[in-house]
Amino acid sequence: MTNYKNSSILLLIISIIINAQVSTQEYIIGGLSSNIVDYPYQVAIVQNEQLWCSGSILSLHKVLTSANCVISSISRLKVHAGTSFWTRPRSVHNVVNYIMHGFDESTDLAILVVDEPFIFDMTRHPIK
Repeated sequence: MTNYKNSSILLLIISIIINAQVSTQEYIIGGLSSNIVDYPYQVAIVQNEQLWCSGSILSLHKVLTSANCVISSISRLKVHAGTSFWTRPRSVHNVVNYIMHGFDESTDLAILVVDEPFIFDMTRHPIK
């Protein structure tokens, strides 16, 4: 259980640090293949149909991400969930609000609030 928890924390940190701003890329460059059922809390944050950032599901309506990801208008942000490929989401959620905690190197965190709740299943689940 400790390895799973440590892996989850490591992936969360990586998702906050890596702010992928690629155009139509489906994969992380240099990354390893994985399946969403292994990381069901992982989501893609999309802006103007482009991959913008990543995040982790916290609850039915909340996603943890980097504060750096909300520097633009949240009206253009969508959360794609339940998929290993950000271009083929099982659910899409509009970002309606956010809570930012700092915007510097030590506190670069934000919580996105989405309109429709996540439906928890094998591919969408809050991080533990």
